[in-house]
Amino acid sequence: MRRETSKGVEILESSKVRKENKSKFHPYEKRNKQRGGNSGKVVKQEKENKSNFHPYEQTTFLWSSNYLVINRGISNETEAKFASFVCIGITIGRFLCGFVADRLGDRKMIRMGIVVIVVGLALMFIPTGLDTIPLTALIIVGLGCAPIYPSIIHSTPFNFGKENSQSVIGIQMAFAYVGTTFMPPLFGIISQHITIALFPVYSSIFTLLMLLSTERLNKMKSVNERN
Repeated sequence: MRRETSKGVEILESSKVRKENKSKFHPYEKRNKQRGGNSGKVVKQEKENKSNFHPYEQTTFLWSSNYLVINRGISNETEAKFASFVCIGITIGRFLCGFVADRLGDRKMIRMGIVVIVVGLALMFIPTGLDTIPLTALIIVGLGCAPIYPSIIHSTPFNFGKENSQSVIGIQMAFAYVGTTFMPPLFGIISQHITIALFPVYSSIFTLLMLLSTERLNKMKSVNERN
């Protein structure tokens, strides 16, 4: 009987030690739990982020080739060879981001991606007969898209706490696909009734919305941390 009691005491003590070590090596977990109840506005802002960016990728995939052929005069043969440039840029970009993501952090990775997208869109606005410039712009846009989506998902536990991250990621994905349902067809209507030349303008508008919603999310998170 005494042996069983002593074993029970040892088990309780060892569990207390593990909890102390866990709180010692992961001090942010306690802070995240304390903020869990005040994250409603942040969740709403995160919905905007996902409904802006994921459809942005899909719109670029679907309409960039038509834009290059119809508006920039690139031949069908050349466009067919380089149609996958956005995907190539995203693949290479995400591979390279894996080496620097831990050092830079999610916020810097998202900002860096948006800046690279802006550079690519700026090249698309250049009126030139050279095929290399819009094709290069497409690769740069793909590189810019690379770190944003993974960084948004990766930052979810930090923004909302581990205990809420699974539910929040589900909400993020739902709003991402809602945006994907409407954003590409919306540009199809615009290109049909106005002109497909507005593709860089359309992309720039959603890039700006992505920047504004991301920075607003960061500001709201900072306010929650101070409170």
